[in-house]
Amino acid sequence: MQAANSTTFDINGSAEMNGRTVLSRCFPIGIDVDSIARMANEAAEDVQIDSMRRQILGLKQIIGVDRLDYSKGLPGRMQAFARLLERHPEHERAATYLQIASPTREEVSAYADIRAQLEATAGAVNGRYADLAWTPIRYIHRAVSRSRLAGLLRASQVGLVTPLRDGMNLVAKEYIAAQDEADPGVLILSRFAGAAEELAESLIVNPYAVDEVADAIAKALAMPLEERIARHSALLKRIRRNDAAEWRRSFLATLAGEN
Repeated sequence: MQAANSTTFDINGSAEMNGRTVLSRCFPIGIDVDSIARMANEAAEDVQIDSMRRQILGLKQIIGVDRLDYSKGLPGRMQAFARLLERHPEHERAATYLQIASPTREEVSAYADIRAQLEATAGAVNGRYADLAWTPIRYIHRAVSRSRLAGLLRASQVGLVTPLRDGMNLVAKEYIAAQDEADPGVLILSRFAGAAEELAESLIVNPYAVDEVADAIAKALAMPLEERIARHSALLKRIRRNDAAEWRRSFLATLAGEN
């Protein structure tokens, strides 16, 4: 009878089996920070006009950018915004929530159900709170170009990235890269996104706890400039250090046995 193969592991994530070495490493993917920043700084004219309109009206914008997917926690996110208006009424007519949910797998009934739920929630919240000068929730169910998205991210005072479960979520990193370093917005991030381990200076929340997310939005909207700059500076430094080029370099170096 042939003896069972034995495998030995070491603390560095290597495994030895039958004379072969298998490496296990973590390579968190990054983004092209400068490209996102450049697109954000060259926002489309309609994005700039909308931003100026909100500045005149004294409105702050919360933004979410996601595929229409059950893992993204979109219904809970809209409910959290509604709870914000209930628990923190000072934000009525002072904040608006823009959710961009690009279509995906629309032939699957579960995704159609999520879309119907989002449309119903947005309609209910707007029906309860909206007036002639203020629409609490703006919901867009179509694809938006990357350049326009970058401008919208820059024009938003809060980035709301609260998936129920996610591998990494690069939208969180794109939001950081798009910000004005002199007056940056605040990232609210689900603890269940892979990026949460890397982006500790964001406001980390449990996306299943609607009141917790609502209170985090209120904290982000009221955060002093000095704290916003400090948090953003630390986050930006980290995503620059671990950008797409570094991800490629470290992976190929390990593959070649250099690390």
